[in-house]
Amino acid sequence: DITAAKLQQEKQFAAENDQLREENESMRATLETIEKDHTEIKSRALIFEEVNQKEKQMTEAERKKYEDTTRILEMDIEELKASNAMLEVQLKKRMQTEHTLASQVSDLAGKLAESAAQNSESSSTY
Repeated sequence: DITAAKLQQEKQFAAENDQLREENESMRATLETIEKDHTEIKSRALIFEEVNQKEKQMTEAERKKYEDTTRILEMDIEELKASNAMLEVQLKKRMQTEHTLASQVSDLAGKLAESAAQNSESSSTY
């Protein structure tokens, strides 16, 4: 009876052992899958981080380029304003000079006409 009970128990233990081995193999396969997934996720996370870093650097580079371009354009605008102011001063001086010259021409024309009239009178009297 004891031997039969022992045999029965050994069969039960062997069956449980087989079942545990199957579960162990199944768990190992699941663990391998999880480890592969984990490795893939880590790899993707590193790639994502690299892309994110490059994007951030690119954005900073673009921002710096924009700021440099803006600064250059602002300097150009200031130069153009100064140049415009100088041109306005020159234009005003030219207009004053033209006005003065026009007045002088008018005065000279008047004097010439006066002189011509006097010459006519002088010629008539001779």
